[in-house]
Amino acid sequence: MSKVIQWSDSLDIGIPEIDSQHQGLVDTINTLWEAIIHKADAGRVTQILDELQRYVVSHFTAEEALMRVQGYPRFEEHRAEHQVFRQRIQAARQCAESGDLPQLELLRYLTDWLVRHIQGGDRDYADYFESRRRPRSMVSRFVSALTGSRA
Repeated sequence: MSKVIQWSDSLDIGIPEIDSQHQGLVDTINTLWEAIIHKADAGRVTQILDELQRYVVSHFTAEEALMRVQGYPRFEEHRAEHQVFRQRIQAARQCAESGDLPQLELLRYLTDWLVRHIQGGDRDYADYFESRRRPRSMVSRFVSALTGSRA
């Protein structure tokens, strides 16, 4: 499978549960890439966008709860970035449902946004938690409890 985005250590923020979720986002974007370059039908593309949308909602909900509990000072700014991303996915999904399939421009946006967001805002909140003496392992346990998964 070819990839539009490759997971690397530069995307790791040091919170295992969040890093795992980020890897899931990368995998889903790569699945969308494959569908688009292989000219999958609108139903398949819509299905992948639905999956991406569900994953993003779940991940952002966990991140935002974590930031709120930890008193992250840039919470509102970070949440606004999440909202823009969610809206872009929703718009692409609506277009795909009506037969107007996403193009490479959407994938460029998704990959650029995700990399910038992880390396910028997400790394910033991870560093903030660390500076507040909240070890990343403790934060990861919190996220695991919130999402019902294991770190």
